[in-house]
Amino acid sequence: MQRAGKRLGLRIARIDRRTLSSDIEMRKLPDGYTVRQLSNTDYEAAVKDAKLNISAEFVETARAQGGFCVGAFYAGKLVSYVWRAFGTTQLEDGFSLVFQKPNRYGYKSLTLPDHRGLRLQDIVILFSDGICIDRGYTCGISYIETHNYASKRSAARRDHEWVGWMVWISHDRFRWCYASRGARAIGIELVDHKSSNGT
Repeated sequence: MQRAGKRLGLRIARIDRRTLSSDIEMRKLPDGYTVRQLSNTDYEAAVKDAKLNISAEFVETARAQGGFCVGAFYAGKLVSYVWRAFGTTQLEDGFSLVFQKPNRYGYKSLTLPDHRGLRLQDIVILFSDGICIDRGYTCGISYIETHNYASKRSAARRDHEWVGWMVWISHDRFRWCYASRGARAIGIELVDHKSSNGT
């Protein structure tokens, strides 16, 4: 699927949903690690670290839309993170994910290679739940492409419910997108901002 995506501009992803809870017991952080919501200083440092794959443009856009990032830190440096969004979120090539409260969207996550195997993502993700609940968002949705096996395994550990599919194609001049009935039933749509077709 990854090769097909690159050659044909095809993306297929499943939509998962999880009820957020501030009562879930988090795994104990390994020695030397801390977890928190990123500060302005943290964002500035992250943009300067190429290994984290976070651009200044991405941070500006995400935060302007009300999003935030939670991360795990080791020796004061960000080593694992996940982003949270609360409204229309750009995907790629002019397509956007559109959803409404009480859904929040979890996306763009990474753990640096030297810190993998500790399930830091599980801790970071669950830490963010309380922040989202305080904002009035009680359901987490995830968009997981078919070839992203690591994210599928991570979602399974947190009892995600599979609610539907999304598909889009952007090849030469041909553009098309579709959200399944299950996704639309919980208020999630896929929108093409470069064409009048789709959703």
